[in-house]
Amino acid sequence: MILEACNSRGSFVWQSILKARKELLPGYHFKLGNSEIWCGRNRAIFYHTKPSVGNTIYSSVSLIDVIKSVYSVNDAKVPRAPRMVCWNAPSEDQIVVNTDGSVMDGRAGYGGLICSPAGCWIKGFYGHLNDTNILHAELFAVMKGLEQCWILNFRNVKCMLDSLHALSLIQGEVPFSHQYATLIYKVKDLIARDWNVELLHVFREGNQPADMLTKKGVKELSSFVLLHDPPSDLLNNLQADFTGIMFARV
Repeated sequence: MILEACNSRGSFVWQSILKARKELLPGYHFKLGNSEIWCGRNRAIFYHTKPSVGNTIYSSVSLIDVIKSVYSVNDAKVPRAPRMVCWNAPSEDQIVVNTDGSVMDGRAGYGGLICSPAGCWIKGFYGHLNDTNILHAELFAVMKGLEQCWILNFRNVKCMLDSLHALSLIQGEVPFSHQYATLIYKVKDLIARDWNVELLHVFREGNQPADMLTKKGVKELSSFVLLHDPPSDLLNNLQADFTGIMFARV
C-alpha cells in the first residue's frame, strides 16, 4: 500500500488537501486552514514540494494559537489544541534516516530506519550495546545510521533524532576529555565527508518507528542487525508517517 501511494503522487497530493480540509475545525479555524491549504497548493505547483496533511494542520493550528495569544481571544467553545507532531518529510532529493537510543531494565540498544523522500522504507537497523548510558546509545545510533547511508551511496541525507543533548554535542565544540569524545568525533568525521548531511531534532512522537526498532535493539543479543524489509509490527507506524497522521505531544 505504501509503495502504491508512492507511485501515484498526483492523487496523493489532492487526497492530502481534501483530508486536511475535512479535519480542520469550523469557523475561523476553517478560514485559516483554507489559507494554509492554498499556500500548500501553490508550493506544490511552483516549487514541486509534496503537500503533507500533518504539516498543513499543524501550521493552521499553530497560527490560530499565535492569534489567540496576541489578541487574548477568549472562546470557551474552542478548547486550546494540543501540540501535534508528525513525521517531518524531507525535500524531494533527500534521503531521511531516523535514529534513536534507549536504556531499559539495565540494558541498552539503538535503532533506526532509512526512508525515501516519500517516506517509503529502504533499510532498517538495530542492535544491543554494552554501555547503558542513554547519551551513548543516541550517539551510536546516529553513527550507524550515517554509516549505512554512506554505504548505500546516498549523498544527500537528513538525519533526525529526538535527543537535543546528542545533537548539541555533534554540532558544537567538544573537549577531548569528554566521556564520549571518540564517538562524537567519529560522527563529526562522517558528516565532514563529501556529501550533504542535515541534522534535525524531532519530538519523540514523530520518531516512533525508530523508537520501536530501538526497543528491539535493547532485547537483541547481536550488536548490529540490518533489516532489508520492515518488521510486520512496524507497518502501521510507517503508514502513519507516510500519510502525515499527527500525534498529540505528551
